[in-house]
Amino acid sequence: SFVIFLLAAIVSIILSFVLAHYGLLYFKIPSNYLSTSKQLVLIMGINTSLLLLKRGLNASLAGYHRFDLINLITVIGELTNASITVILVRMGFGLVALALLMVGINLLEVILLLYCLIRKYSLSIGLAFVSREKIRTIFGFSLYTFIADISTRIAWNIDVVVIGIFLPVSSITTYTIGVRLAGISEKLFNPIINTFLPLASPSGAGR
Repeated sequence: SFVIFLLAAIVSIILSFVLAHYGLLYFKIPSNYLSTSKQLVLIMGINTSLLLLKRGLNASLAGYHRFDLINLITVIGELTNASITVILVRMGFGLVALALLMVGINLLEVILLLYCLIRKYSLSIGLAFVSREKIRTIFGFSLYTFIADISTRIAWNIDVVVIGIFLPVSSITTYTIGVRLAGISEKLFNPIINTFLPLASPSGAGR
């Protein structure tokens, strides 16, 4: 599965290059911001590839019911991100620096997840573990989940794309601030749900 996530990460980077050079033409971006926008899209493509790898590694730790480690690593990443973001903003850095910070934080989390899996569970990665039967099994189970996940993400993010196409890009900032504020409660309660729901499920099933 890690190899599949790795291939998906490579595809993500390729798509970001295509979007940076051709997709941005459909957005109302002022010419003086076009270069920065291209840099951000490329950086976000790299970031998305790291998120894919992180998701696969999280799933591996979840398979061992180590939600404590998953949440610990997430908290370390969030605290580090928040602290350095404040420092960068106070020093006058812009969006590119903040985007690179996000890449660095996700890379840190990927390294920590790999360390935990290799150190505690002797995780082995290599092409020797790849076979047609395993790929067929994974895709047979995951294909519909993948389609559902992509559909959900499109539904949640299509509004920003529509705003960027039909309105000035600056309108996205105002809209996103409201969305972020509305999602604070979700950010607060999701870690609790993600920790206790998997633990409660076996307990309830055993009754």
